[in-house]
Amino acid sequence: MKQTEQQLQQATQQLTQMQGLAVEQATTATQQQLEQVQQQIEQAAQTLQLIESLQSGNNSFKKGLD
Repeated sequence: MKQTEQQLQQATQQLTQMQGLAVEQATTATQQQLEQVQQQIEQAAQTLQLIESLQSGNNSFKKGLD
């Protein structure tokens, strides 16, 4: 009976450790996803600046033609 209790305790400890590890891995994965999203936002902002810059240049060019 005592041996069974010990095995059960060990199993519980292992499960707790595994749960902790799973949470840690999930957190890391979430962190990586957030970093990717942040990079995408930065890229989008750069693209927007480039578009605005080109539009501005294009408008100046058109004014020069008038």
